[in-house]
Amino acid sequence: RKGQNMELRVKLIAPPEIPPREKTTIDGNNPLAGATVENISPAVAEELGLRNAESGVIISAVKEGAVAANIGLQKGDIVLALNQTKIGKVADLVAAAKIPARGWRVTIERGGSALTLMVN
Repeated sequence: RKGQNMELRVKLIAPPEIPPREKTTIDGNNPLAGATVENISPAVAEELGLRNAESGVIISAVKEGAVAANIGLQKGDIVLALNQTKIGKVADLVAAAKIPARGWRVTIERGGSALTLMVN
């Protein structure tokens, strides 16, 4: 460039939605009942203002009064594990939530820290 200004035209595209978000509301007898979750993709990360999350499952909404709300889950929490089953996509979480359990161990990421909730 030798100190010269250049004008460049760049076509911008929307962030990709890969993997597909698979937006799902969890139901049943489990601690995530009433939480709406979706796969994290670049599009979801941009919409929700996520800076460091590139993959996983995020809680995008929590129904007031639902089990998930009552145990303290919040919009923006990233679900890392359910009863020590690692969660990488919505299908993993849905399957893990259907396994009957006497107690539940929910590991989430919130504000850059991992938290584990024990629910009976």
